[in-house]
Amino acid sequence: MELREILTLLKKHGIRLKKKLSQVLLINEFFLRHIAREARNLLGREVLELGAGPGNLTKYLLDEGLEVVAVEIDGRFAPILRELQRVYPSLHPVIADCIPLLETPFTPRYVVGNVPYHVSSDILVAIARSRTQAALITLQKEVAERLVAKPGCSAYGRLSVLMQLVFDVEQRLVIPPSAFMPQPDVYSTTVLLVRKRAYDELLAELENVTRCLFSYRNKLLRKALRKCFGEVWCEIWNHLSEVDESTRVYQLEPRKFLEITCIVVELRRRGKFVSTT
Repeated sequence: MELREILTLLKKHGIRLKKKLSQVLLINEFFLRHIAREARNLLGREVLELGAGPGNLTKYLLDEGLEVVAVEIDGRFAPILRELQRVYPSLHPVIADCIPLLETPFTPRYVVGNVPYHVSSDILVAIARSRTQAALITLQKEVAERLVAKPGCSAYGRLSVLMQLVFDVEQRLVIPPSAFMPQPDVYSTTVLLVRKRAYDELLAELENVTRCLFSYRNKLLRKALRKCFGEVWCEIWNHLSEVDESTRVYQLEPRKFLEITCIVVELRRRGKFVSTT
């Protein structure tokens, strides 16, 4: 969809983009076509589009032959999506918050979309917790780098750990600010997530474990364990393998956070009182 068409639709329906909802529209045809083509090649035929807006990406997805459940939280875009639906019967607009929708059993298992900057972390966690099998999403470049960050670097954190345990994560395409309207202050990146592990009770507990440990991210792991788990910290430490005494929280690999979580769960099973403070 060309910029002229988008501006005409927005003017026709009296819509001004809201900064508080991070409403920036990808308008560059090259990038729109590229994302839609990748969605067709990498995802299933039925996709859930997050943040459909006025259908700037939606139209290209439909042109690739995809069945699109287009989710948009801002009801002002509903008339535009309904107009598009009259041309494309395979479009199914839904005006709703995408996060609760991701949890429903009837939602498509493949996700695509331009994720609003201000809620990107919440949406990524919701995708991890859902049954989504693969996702191709556009994120602020800084957030995309957090998803692939390695232990020891400043971008590495709780989100890195969870997403790397649940998905194979691949950065695909860097998009400049000039491709958007209005132009953001940052570059964006498309990221491909392919599930390798189902979200379960162990990963739910891992979220509690990393929430506490990363609140002491620069401390020695031994000290952080003591802060988080009190008197049973020593049992957790003694069960850990291949961890040096000089290791700090932010240097720990995702698999080691999962190992800590497994130890915590096992100690509880054996009747130990283990509370993540």
